[in-house]
Amino acid sequence: MTLRSSDLLLPGAGFAPAEHHPMSSAASVAALSAVSTKTAVTINVHNAGDTSGYVAYGVERVRAWKDSVQAGPYQKVKVHPHGFAEMKARLVQQELCRHLGGLNSPRVSLSPSTTIPESPVPSSEFEDAVPEQELHRGSGVSVERRRCRGRPVIFKKYFQSTMPTHHSLQEQVAYELSLYYKDLKGLSNVVQIETHFYDPFHNLTLVFPDLGSNQYPRDRSGITSYMRQMLLALDGLWKREIVHCNIKGGPKPNAIFDSGGKLTLIDFESAVRRHELIDQGQNPAPFSSHLSQTLCYRGNPHYVAPEVMVSQQGHNPYGRTRFGRRRDTFSAGVVFAELVLNVHHMFRYSTGFVSDEDIIEAHEVLRGRLSIQSPATVLGCYGSFLLDHSEFNHLASDLIVKMLNCCRVSRPTPASLLQHSLFQL
Repeated sequence: MTLRSSDLLLPGAGFAPAEHHPMSSAASVAALSAVSTKTAVTINVHNAGDTSGYVAYGVERVRAWKDSVQAGPYQKVKVHPHGFAEMKARLVQQELCRHLGGLNSPRVSLSPSTTIPESPVPSSEFEDAVPEQELHRGSGVSVERRRCRGRPVIFKKYFQSTMPTHHSLQEQVAYELSLYYKDLKGLSNVVQIETHFYDPFHNLTLVFPDLGSNQYPRDRSGITSYMRQMLLALDGLWKREIVHCNIKGGPKPNAIFDSGGKLTLIDFESAVRRHELIDQGQNPAPFSSHLSQTLCYRGNPHYVAPEVMVSQQGHNPYGRTRFGRRRDTFSAGVVFAELVLNVHHMFRYSTGFVSDEDIIEAHEVLRGRLSIQSPATVLGCYGSFLLDHSEFNHLASDLIVKMLNCCRVSRPTPASLLQHSLFQL
């Protein structure tokens, strides 16, 4: 991974001039002023990541820091455990000391663990919130619209852990809150959290603005705007090194396109920092034979990228992973295809339970079609175009098949896709 000095000063990159102290970076690093804190780099350690990945990440950030600013004689690297990651943080500290010993680097210290951050708004602000509509309820989470002091807000409550990478519900929520309050803060086209609090039953509640109901566009300008805003959201996540892991469309999308034509990416329950995204291996399900070989991937089977299912060649500096930020690009490409074709799902599966083999076969069929057919012909295999506009359909198809490239290293970045001719039409 090549870093430039200009990259280090981007919002969320974790490095800034001495007079400006941003929130912690997309990659969980806060490079603070040496004069005020004596801390050069902070590495936040969660149970979601791999120890070797944190070490590689730490060495990379220290080298970048040393190349970008004046190193002070009393500065340090701080390893900060979250939740119950103290043991992992200690291993990271020890390995960093070993790797950085010959770099004339600052000393590496271990700070106390933190869990749920303090709420920026007291819970009393929401005690009188009146329920209006339940939007979703599962075994582990509920989402409902409430009216609080004359305005609608969204309450999201967790009852149990929903992500296998976290050891407890407290760990999972602490991780998600750290993303919302730090890494995602200020990003355009990404939902912004308002606050969080514990209800009388001690259920942690996350509060978001009410974005209204999703209204998929059905005209050329609306579809183009939807695509452009989605790519802007993904570009923001890319620059802050966040992987959403669950971009999806259909009846329960993770992007809201409101009546005013504004798209907002939501639901970062599955999101993870790039250097913490690890290959979770097989799911040991001893009581269910048909699930015993199901991969513990994150995401919806209708939108998951090929590299999540089958290992691909490539290098990642952070250790055990076979997929990264480009998986979100593939998922968004499927959403775009469904939009221009006006179909419920691009990939149709005959049974309610979708196996790994079903998904892999669907990807292989797509790969074969992409190798011999034109973009518009490929999409035509999955449905009929919504609009009778040949130039738009041609350009939209070209954009979409670029996003659906089954080889992850050949799949374009969101920034390059934003330069596509479709957005000049």
